[in-house]
Amino acid sequence: MENQITLTPIAYVKNSRSRIRLTTSEKMSVDKALQSMKVGKVFSHEKVMADMKKRYPSLF
Repeated sequence: MENQITLTPIAYVKNSRSRIRLTTSEKMSVDKALQSMKVGKVFSHEKVMADMKKRYPSLF
């Protein structure tokens, strides 16, 4: 589930085209997250929210 709306700002920041500077560790974490996305290890916002509402109903 590669979402271009999500990936564009992440890649922008990671590739130092913004004023935001990431540490090497942060860049490695972004790379790991992007790789996870490429192999399908992602969940939609709707799925996460439904799971959270089931797990913590008192918060909603």
